[in-house]
Amino acid sequence: MRLISSFCVLVLILGCAFAVVEELNGEDLLKIVNGEAEDNWFVEFYGPNCGFCKGMEPIWEDLAKVTEEEGYDWRVGKFNVHLAEHQGKLEFRSVFPGPLPGLHLFLTDKPKQFYEHPNPRLVLNADQLVQFAVMDYEKVHPVWRKDEYFYLEESPITNIDGKDFDKTIADGNRYFVMFYGLKCGACKQFMPTWEKFAIAAKERNSPWTVARMEGFTNMQIVDRYTARPWPSLVFIENDHYYRMDTEIVRATSDIEELFKWVESGEYLEVGEEYTGVDEGLEYYRKLQAAKDKAKKKKKAEEL
Repeated sequence: MRLISSFCVLVLILGCAFAVVEELNGEDLLKIVNGEAEDNWFVEFYGPNCGFCKGMEPIWEDLAKVTEEEGYDWRVGKFNVHLAEHQGKLEFRSVFPGPLPGLHLFLTDKPKQFYEHPNPRLVLNADQLVQFAVMDYEKVHPVWRKDEYFYLEESPITNIDGKDFDKTIADGNRYFVMFYGLKCGACKQFMPTWEKFAIAAKERNSPWTVARMEGFTNMQIVDRYTARPWPSLVFIENDHYYRMDTEIVRATSDIEELFKWVESGEYLEVGEEYTGVDEGLEYYRKLQAAKDKAKKKKKAEEL
């Protein structure tokens, strides 16, 4: 009887020590993505054959134990991105990381955003993760849980959906557009600079619109300007485009360099591979003109 009791105690101890990391399924993750979860979640996105993920496993278990012992207000989970049933699920792929593992903090008071640990492969212990969850997450740019949330964001930057790109720039105004990817690390680093530039451009009444387009919303537009690797900056005026070299973009942190590139006319001096006639915009205008002509003809016939 004593042996059985001791065994039960051992099972309970082991359960407390190793069963606190919760394995999430697709339904669990979807609730989190939709902002329907009642608790904060700190989730590791992993693959079973990922070496870095295997190295993270004991650290993640330590985090779960510390969380339980200290009573922190988040739950610790993990999600296998390589399971066949999780592949192609567009409902939650927007929160999948680039390289694995991905360590994401989902807070209930930010139901449309999450915070992605910037250097998960450099994490050495659970204390670093606690520090991120308590304080350091505020230092990173939040990420939208769903792509469509991005276009609802109040921002000094004009958001252009890929399907409306030509319709937007066909107004004849000048546009300075940043093409980027939601999972692009260099884009995340550059975005605060682009936001500062957009604010300053409005304050100075600059004669152009500072905009951005998420590349995957229309890859044809990206290819039209050869706007990659990302982030890629393209200045559009008078049915011509001028693209800044991506290496220069990634090295730019001073918004005055961006103003200088446009205002001093440096954009006009880019190489042939960076500029050209915007034939896609020309086609769009002619297509719209043809449609308008057809509508007028049909209306006249109906009279």
